[in-house]
Amino acid sequence: MLSSSISAFGTSLNRVSFLFSTIINSAFIALFCILTIIQNIGVERKNKTMTLSNKYFKVIAKCGHVGKGNYVPVAFAVKAESRSAASQKVMGYHRVKKQLNDAIISCEEINKKSYKELMCVNAENPYLQCKCNKQQNAIEGFASLIRRNEYREERRKVEPAKSMKYRRAIYELGGRRSSLSLCYGEE
Repeated sequence: MLSSSISAFGTSLNRVSFLFSTIINSAFIALFCILTIIQNIGVERKNKTMTLSNKYFKVIAKCGHVGKGNYVPVAFAVKAESRSAASQKVMGYHRVKKQLNDAIISCEEINKKSYKELMCVNAENPYLQCKCNKQQNAIEGFASLIRRNEYREERRKVEPAKSMKYRRAIYELGGRRSSLSLCYGEE
């Protein structure tokens, strides 16, 4: 009789400890949820203050897909904290010639009204909307927008002369580069 009452007492003690641990786990989960919500509210407040400090910029960049050494200047409306941040954003846009060191032509601060107008203009710009060369060539007066990159022109004038001299020397030596390096002293 005594052993059965002890085992009954032990079983009820296990039930109480189980309920107590469940209540504590629920309390910890609730506390974690409340802390997460408070943290998210703080992050949202921080993001709102960051967006208020953003400025509006008009960044003119060299855009591509019009042939090597050619570009089309396009003005982009950008929200950023500084000019350099605005330029970096534009360098990530589609069609911008990212490989050029001078891909950004200019960057100037504008007001919100000009920003919205420029966004509307870009939304209607057929060059920024086309998906292939056929659509691009169908744009009326598009050829007048294409500019030559002066930097590329200067390089073209210098490099082929050196290249032709080098090729001719290789041809005259029978196609052996090792002989050419012996003649010119190159390694």
